[in-house]
Amino acid sequence: MHYITSYIKTMKNPFWVDVLAAWDRPGQASNQNRCDTISSIPPGVNASLGLNSFYSKYTHAYNIPVLGSSSVSDQALKRACYVVSFMLADRPELRQAMYAKYGRVAIMATHEVTRDIPEHSSLPESYNTRARGLGGTLRVPVSTGAEENVLCLSSDRYYMDDILVHELAHGIHLISLKTAVADFHRRLTNAFNCARKRSLWTNTYANVNVNEYFAEGTQSFFNVQRINNNVDTRDKLASHDPALYNLLSEVFPCENNIVDRCDDQGLIASQLPRMDCQVTTSAETYEDKNRHCRYWARTGECVKNPLYMLPNCALSCLRCKS
Repeated sequence: MHYITSYIKTMKNPFWVDVLAAWDRPGQASNQNRCDTISSIPPGVNASLGLNSFYSKYTHAYNIPVLGSSSVSDQALKRACYVVSFMLADRPELRQAMYAKYGRVAIMATHEVTRDIPEHSSLPESYNTRARGLGGTLRVPVSTGAEENVLCLSSDRYYMDDILVHELAHGIHLISLKTAVADFHRRLTNAFNCARKRSLWTNTYANVNVNEYFAEGTQSFFNVQRINNNVDTRDKLASHDPALYNLLSEVFPCENNIVDRCDDQGLIASQLPRMDCQVTTSAETYEDKNRHCRYWARTGECVKNPLYMLPNCALSCLRCKS
């Protein structure tokens, strides 16, 4: 395994990225964190992940690494670790999937840019100016954020957004849920399509695609959404888009609350997340079960043949509007 993971430091060929992804990381996620301690990279972590020498600082939540270069402040890494510890507290299988698929979090220092992150070094140069964080995927399992945003510094040009919560939400969706909950993405897509039919998120980032629908909804669920359609709290989300709220309640059943990055960080010391809560699978959202549904709906079959159409072509027949 060390022989294979040592390639990560310089590997850019997608073929080898896929080969590596076929092996799970040795070991297990834990139910503990060491967010209050920043150290050098432990040899075992370096060996299993094949980390680039760019990284020199380390902490972890549940054995999920939180990383930075020597330029990143300890305070930023501790805050990032806190976020990871709360967003992965709810379900042990999601923690294990994140661990097994080499999931990790990295923080950019205020003067660093996206392409300084070794895993993102092959991205187009435009990412250096447009992005201060990216979500992890199974192929590139690092979710990133920026020090100025994590610490709510005055230099943060995205001060209205909690970038790390948003990008880690992508990682949980595209790494943990895709690995551990086989039908989740399908149900999420159904909810997204229904929300679009109902124009719930028109002119917001949540309306772009199903991945942003999940990540933006997660920000609202954790009460750190400040710019999206006034749906900026958990309660408002439950009222505005119950299908998305129910799906997020399935991912985060403990319903923990995160101390806002711009609030008194002293509150973190006395706050522990609830862990490993009972999961209630949300009710099935409306979908089309036949590839011809849209055509049939346009030709009036929802009215002519409701016994078949309403249960099998619910989305095209606009049942989700009810």
